[in-house]
Amino acid sequence: MTLRVIVVNTGTKYDKWYSNNIEHMVKNYSNLSNYEFIELSIDRFEMQVANKLVMFNEFRDGQNIYFDLDSIIKGDCNQFLKKDLHVCHAWWRPAYHTPINSSIISWEGDLSHIYKTYEDQEDYFQLKY
Repeated sequence: MTLRVIVVNTGTKYDKWYSNNIEHMVKNYSNLSNYEFIELSIDRFEMQVANKLVMFNEFRDGQNIYFDLDSIIKGDCNQFLKKDLHVCHAWWRPAYHTPINSSIISWEGDLSHIYKTYEDQEDYFQLKY
């Protein structure tokens, strides 16, 4: 099974250099092997952070790992490869805030329901978040 390493580039905050840099770090420092590097350029939703949800709809099989464009990869990333959906624990956030950080996301298989939930209730989520 091939591993997908995914980055999502939306808006104008990050240029191609950031995608190239993640690809470089994965190749040289992550210890990941047999992977396909994929950059999605998406501006489907008004709320920029929601655009990364598109990857759950696009990649419905195999092992996937996502990195934010401002991530720094310094060592073995195999520890992040999980079958179930895994995200980072945001230990630095106040207790009243969500403990979830999406800088690294790992999953295997079909999680398109995440995308569908947002797409079906986009107005609600834009208002709430």
